Amino acid sequence: MNRSYIDHINYLRMWRKAVKEIGLCAEEYVVGGAAENRLNILSDIDVAIVLCEELDSEEIKRIRREIVRVAVDRYGLLWDYPVE
Repeated sequence: MNRSYIDHINYLRMWRKAVKEIGLCAEEYVVGGAAENRLNILSDIDVAIVLCEELDSEEIKRIRREIVRVAVDRYGLLWDYPVE
């Protein structure tokens, strides 16, 4: 298994831990190149987080910031990792 693949899987674990830590009712899915086995050294990991309840746009923005903060501060996600 190449190093970039292992790094990408670790990034996914960071997202999952962050979602769990803040207590969201959600499921996380890998989409894009990682889901299609097209990873390379320049790839990012696309993760879709599907919430159990419908929220307004402001609450979604707040949750997104909190997930990123926890992933960076507690689980070592690189602060400049591309997040969309």
